[in-house]
Amino acid sequence: MAGGENLYVFAFEGDNEAPLAAFLEQQAVRLQRGLYEAILSADFAAETIVRLREMVELGDRLRIYSVPLDMGTVETIGGAPPPEAGRFWIL
Repeated sequence: MAGGENLYVFAFEGDNEAPLAAFLEQQAVRLQRGLYEAILSADFAAETIVRLREMVELGDRLRIYSVPLDMGTVETIGGAPPPEAGRFWIL
């Protein structure tokens, strides 16, 4: 899978939150409980999704939204702006 970078939004709800949170916090910025965002390449996003599929348990719900960066803007009111594109995070 080749391609540029997109903004990915991960929304999780379920009882298995701790391991998913620990994993997602390495890949993305936590916006609130169960909600994360990251700018990822298509390849890295695919790898991340494979790993998440292995971690999600029966009854958990995980939605992943991919927003192409060239489709418009993300409006942010309050809080931090979306993370910068790149392979580093300032936490």
